[in-house]
Formats: sequence, C-alpha cells, structure tokens
Amino acid sequence: MKTEVSAALEAIALIEHFLSLFGDIFTFYFNTNSEILFLCLMNMGQHLLKIVRILFLGFALNDVPPSSCYIHAFINQFTMFTSLAAGCLLIFTLYGAVAHPMFFSKHYMNYRPYTYGFIMVYTALHVFIGLWEPIFIGYDEKHIDELPNCGCGLRDKLYQYLFGSVCFTLPFTIPAVYCSCVIIYKIVVVPRSSIKKQIVANTKMSFTRWIKILCYSVFITLLSFANLFQDVRNGIASQYHHIYNEDDNLGPVYFFTASSGILIFLFTNSRTQIKKKLGYKVDDDSEDYQYTTNPSSSNTSFYKRDGNESMISAPSNVNYQNNTSYATSPAYFNNITSPIPYDNISPVNLDNTSPLAFEQQGSPRIYNKNLTPNLTPNIYGKPKQQFVPQSPRSYTNPQYNNKMYL
Repeated sequence: MKTEVSAALEAIALIEHFLSLFGDIFTFYFNTNSEILFLCLMNMGQHLLKIVRILFLGFALNDVPPSSCYIHAFINQFTMFTSLAAGCLLIFTLYGAVAHPMFFSKHYMNYRPYTYGFIMVYTALHVFIGLWEPIFIGYDEKHIDELPNCGCGLRDKLYQYLFGSVCFTLPFTIPAVYCSCVIIYKIVVVPRSSIKKQIVANTKMSFTRWIKILCYSVFITLLSFANLFQDVRNGIASQYHHIYNEDDNLGPVYFFTASSGILIFLFTNSRTQIKKKLGYKVDDDSEDYQYTTNPSSSNTSFYKRDGNESMISAPSNVNYQNNTSYATSPAYFNNITSPIPYDNISPVNLDNTSPLAFEQQGSPRIYNKNLTPNLTPNIYGKPKQQFVPQSPRSYTNPQYNNKMYL
C-alpha cells in the first residue's frame, strides 16, 4: 500500500532532523558526563537514519525492497529505545547521588560501562525477536502490499508490536518514575544548599542543569506509556480485525520525536558550561562549581572556641551530611593554621580519624610537642598532615587527662 506524503512536510522534517543532529553534536562536544554522551550517540543514530531515509528513499518508503524496511525498522527501534533507556539512566544517576551517595561514589562509576553494554544488548535482542518472522519466514508479495507500515518492519501481529514497542523498556521506565518521585521529595524536604552541594559533589554537574535534565527525562518517560498504549491497540486491531492503523505519516508525534536532539541540547547544557568550553572568561561560575568531598570519611572533627564564636567559619565550604564536615576550600585550611588564641580552647569529638587529632598512628594518644600540623587539602578534600617544627604550646585535655601540644 503506497502512502502519500506532502513534499513540504518532508522538507520541514528534514530540517528538523538536521537541527536535532547538530544539537546532539554540540551537546556531545560541550559535555563530559558519560550518560549524556551515551544519550547523544543513540539519538544521533536516530536522526542520521531519518535524514538518509528522506533524502534517498523518500519518507513514505514506497517501492523499496522489504529488506530496506527491516533494516530501517531495526535501527529506528534500537536507537529510539536505547535513547529512552539512557534518559531513565540519567534519572537513576540523580537518584543515586541524592538517596544513596555512599554507594554512588564508591561503586556507580565502575558499573556504568557494563550498564551501557547491557542496555544495547538487551534492546537489540528484543527488537530482533520482533523482526524474526518477516526476516526469516517472510511474507508473500500480496500481503506486503496490504501493509502500510514499511518503516516499522511490516509488522502485523500483536507480539511483533509488543517486541517492537516500549513494552520491554518498562524495567527502566517504571523504576524511573519511582526514582523521580523520591528525587522530588528530597528536593522539597532537604535544605536546598545541602542537596545542591551533595549533587554537585557526586555528579560534577550543577543543580540547575540536573533539574532541567530531570524534567526532560521524566517527560519522555511518561510519553512512552502513551506510545505503549497506542502500539497495543494497533497490534490488537491488526491481528484480530485486520485493520492496519499504523501508517508512515508526518504528524505531531513524529515532529516532536524529530526535535529530540534540539531538546537534549536545551535541557542538558548551561550557558556557563558553554562559555567555559569555548574559552570565554566566566565571572560567576557558581552554577557549575566543582565541589570536592571525601565521602568515605565518616567522622571528621574540629575545634571550637568556648562561647558563641566558632574558630572555623566556612559554612559555604563544608558539607554537614551525615554529621560529617568536609572541608572543600583551601581557605578552610588557611583558617585552621592561622595564629589563634590558645586560651579557652576545648576539644570537640576528638578521635583517631580526626584530621586535627595529631596522634601517631598505632600508638594511642601520643603527641609530639615539637611538631604542629600544617594542613593542606588533597584532591579528595581531606587534609594532608604535614608537620613543621614550631614552638610548643600546651593545654590540658580533660577528656583524656593528658596534655596536648599544639
């Protein structure tokens, strides 16, 4: 069955696919996050396929051999479903950074390559099963002429519609909906400054960008449920009533899908990030500031003066997650090592893990009175202890009935 498509609509679709392709390329260039790069690669394949289809075969795919229909259907469904899974993976990433930061920082980076491989193999397998019958068993020419859906692999049975639909992405989309609800709850309940620092520290992307990415990923995830309902309805009508409602046409749904690369560019990039990549000087880079913490530490201590005044006053550089303070700025350590009054000082939460408990490892509570620490941060945000000789100053530690020398 031949399909008639307006030349003007074909030209509009072609321009939109080119713009989306450029959007994916620019996003790939401006980003370093591997989930976004994976999403861009899969989406680029989708738009390259449609550009070749319109330019060389015509959008309607009239008078093309069945093998072209099968190849187009496989690439189209594979890139579309992997792009959807990549969007869900972005939601899982944000969920891990917000709800399970310790597991995220220790294990998630190591699992990501295996996750990408699993998504591609899993998607290719169920798409191939949906095309098994027309490829290896084949249809007669009369039946092929009756089918208007060459672009979808000439499917006409319900199981083919299910294997070639988002039905098999439900293991990704349903948990993505749950994770999105948890993320929204955390954003509402947790203090905004704390959750911003936690997200940036774990994902190396700003809170604002993640909110935009979350909006995009949630939208395409919810849209997939509507597409699944449409595929199931068309599959039932095709197999049991011989009514073929699935034809290749340029409608609102197609034009929205064709704009996916443009949306990815708009929702996954920020002006600050683009300016930095292009080499422009950015006066205010707080949007993409790379906070650094050491999540493995769980009991960092500090001193305070008696009274209301705190010796260490750097609230914007300290993460108080899980009753743990992580210093993330060199100014923090400069404040520690700067001269301070030693009278009226009391120790707080002093133990072997404290960066300010200057005992020698392996020997309990041994202090060298001729050495004081010069703390400098390393790449993980935890101070290194570098001892330099200074004049001893001591005070009595009531907790250990012992003298500590500073």
